[in-house]
Amino acid sequence: TDRDQWLGLASNFGTVRVGTISTTYKSTGALLDPIYRTVGQQRDMGMQSGLHSGAGSSGEGRAENTFRYDTPSWNGLKLAATYTLSPEDKNDNDNGYSGGISYENGGILVFGNWITNDRGGDDRAWKVGGKYTLGNLSMFGQFEKDGGLITDRRRGTLGANNGGESDEANVWMLGGTFTLGNNMLYGGFGSGEGLKGNAPAKGQPRFGNDDYKSWEVIGVHNMSKRTFLYGGYIRVDPDEEGIDDTKNWTAGMRHKF
Repeated sequence: TDRDQWLGLASNFGTVRVGTISTTYKSTGALLDPIYRTVGQQRDMGMQSGLHSGAGSSGEGRAENTFRYDTPSWNGLKLAATYTLSPEDKNDNDNGYSGGISYENGGILVFGNWITNDRGGDDRAWKVGGKYTLGNLSMFGQFEKDGGLITDRRRGTLGANNGGESDEANVWMLGGTFTLGNNMLYGGFGSGEGLKGNAPAKGQPRFGNDDYKSWEVIGVHNMSKRTFLYGGYIRVDPDEEGIDDTKNWTAGMRHKF
């Protein structure tokens, strides 16, 4: 029950789906994470905001009760949008939505996304990002600008009408990979800024109540198209006094069923 589950139709006019579906905001973030679905994935290390995780109808990464439309590709250019129906007994039937534009051609990927849960007050966020691949080398980055939604996700108040509070935070990351045969080396750096005073809610990365910086260096060995081994070092440095840095060595295996 925690994965995308939908029914849809596809044709030359695009794809329409209905069910629990990743928002356009979440979908593009996954394209930049070379170790997605591991303990080192960027959204868990603060390199991507909490809007890339969770399921619900208030701005979470997987939107329940949602319609999604993706256009066909026009020489690499695509548009996508979602519209979420909120439960009748919550939030005065304010229905959230997201949209995005992307262009992918050769080794170039660029995108922009916007999302809101339409609850009132500061209820939105936007981001831009991209990736460039040249031979064995890939470089990528993403910048997220809060309009209240990133902050609400962090402190566990998604779905609330904040009455126009001024919530402004930035979450950004830069990274790259180098591939040699079945092996890949990945390095990434990220930062959360403007988060002071927003204690993380249960299930969100616990980096203190202030800004933070995050690093990770991970090596990957692909055993097959479905299985890889990984290992490396992850560090998160909170700015808040009295909160220790998080330093972890990690190793694991991922298999796609």
